[in-house]
Amino acid sequence: MDIDHHLELPFFFFLKLSKKDDNEAILKAAAQSQKKEKYPELQWTRIFSDGSQTDKVAGAGVYSELFSQYVPAGKFMTTFDAEIYAVHLATNNLIIRVNRYSKVIIFVDSGAAIQAVSLNNHTETPIISQY
Repeated sequence: MDIDHHLELPFFFFLKLSKKDDNEAILKAAAQSQKKEKYPELQWTRIFSDGSQTDKVAGAGVYSELFSQYVPAGKFMTTFDAEIYAVHLATNNLIIRVNRYSKVIIFVDSGAAIQAVSLNNHTETPIISQY
């Protein structure tokens, strides 16, 4: 299935700030503002994805008005792998509901995952190639 798509990164994606930086509140405010202005809820289907790891067990989840899914990703996956798997879950859920939306934005909180997915044809990372 060929779906028209593009990748757009917000301006703050390129700032060299860590999550522990004092500017975290500023980044959150900028992200919230951009989310409301560029992707109004009535016009866009918003999907929130996340991957995490606790006690050496990873999990991936997605949430939107159309679907919600959480999957234990296994003890051999890293947090990065789980982030990528969450994007995979989101896209799979979209494919089976292709007639229920016109515009979609997937919010991913991992810069490394965004970069890896956007360069998926040029990576040696197994998790990217697999999904």
